[in-house]
Amino acid sequence: ARKRAEEKFPGVAFELEQDPDVLDTWFSSGLWPFALMGWPENTDDFEKYYPTSLLETGNDILFFWVARMVMLGMHLTGKVPFAKVFCHAMIRDANGRKMSKSLGNVIDPIDVIQGISLDDLHAKLVSGNLDPREVSKAKEGQIKDFPEGIPECGTDALRFALCAYPLASSDIKLDIQRVDGYRKFCNKLWNATRFALMKLGDDFVPQAEAQLTGRESLAELWILHRLNVAIRDVNAALADMNFMAATTAIYGFWLNELCDIFIEYIKPVTAPGANPEACSSAQQTLYTCLDQGLRMLHPLMPFVTEELWQRLPRRASENKPSISIAA
Repeated sequence: ARKRAEEKFPGVAFELEQDPDVLDTWFSSGLWPFALMGWPENTDDFEKYYPTSLLETGNDILFFWVARMVMLGMHLTGKVPFAKVFCHAMIRDANGRKMSKSLGNVIDPIDVIQGISLDDLHAKLVSGNLDPREVSKAKEGQIKDFPEGIPECGTDALRFALCAYPLASSDIKLDIQRVDGYRKFCNKLWNATRFALMKLGDDFVPQAEAQLTGRESLAELWILHRLNVAIRDVNAALADMNFMAATTAIYGFWLNELCDIFIEYIKPVTAPGANPEACSSAQQTLYTCLDQGLRMLHPLMPFVTEELWQRLPRRASENKPSISIAA
C-alpha cells in the first residue's frame, strides 16, 4: 500500500492508517450464526433460535468457515452454534469435471429450470467476463455437452434430481438428461392425478378420517400397505438425511405401484355399471393414496405437489390451507 501511494503521489508526505472496522472475510462470516440474531444484544430471536440445530454446507470449507463458526460461537456466546453439520456433495458436470467457464461446462440452475438454446448458451459466454481467447474453447465444450441446448426441466425436477444422487459420494456428476427424466416424472404425476380425479367424480366426498371400513378389496389392502411402507421408508430416510433413499421410495411408490398397478386396477372397478359398493371403496382408497402420496413427495417436489393437492377435495377433519402445512 505504501509503495502504491508513493508511486501515485511522489514527493508528498503521508501517513498510512489501517481501517479499524475491517474483519477478515472468514472470521466475519464466522459470526453469522449469532450475529444475524441480533448479537451482541440479547434479542428475542437470539434467545429463541440460538443455538440452531443443523448447518448445511460443503466439505471444502469445513476449516475456513465451519470451524471458525464453532470457535467464535463458543468463545463469544458460550454455546456451540449448531448441533449437526450436513455436508452436501460438490456438483460437477456429467463427465465428472469441475465446472469451469473456460471449459464451457458451467450449468446455471436457472437455465436448467427455464431451458436455454445452444445459441443463447454461446451468447452468455460472449457477454460474460471470459477471456476472448477462451471463448472458442468454451463453445466447443458447450456443443459437446449440450448439442440441443438445455431443455426446460422446471424447479421440482432439478430439486428431485439433486436429492436422488448417492449421499456417500463427494461429487455429483450432474446429467441434464437425468433431470429431464424427472421432468417427465412430474408430467406422470400430473396426468395420473388428473385421471384419478376424473375417476373420483365431481360429487366425491372423502371419508372424514382415513381409516379402513372392512369393505376393502385385496388390491386396496395391498396398495395401502405399500403406501405405509413408503411413508415409513421416507420418514426414516429424511430423519437420516439420506435423500437418495427418500427419492427411491417415493419414485417407486408413485410410478411402479400406484400408477402402474393400482390405477390400472380401478379402471374397471369404477367404470359405469360396476358394483357401487366396490366402486366407492376403491375411490376412497385412491383418494387416500393421492392425498398421502402428495404429502410424502412435497418436501422434494414442493410446487407440483401444492398445485395438485389444492385440486383434491378435503376431508371434513382437514382444515390446513396448504400442503406445506398439512404435510
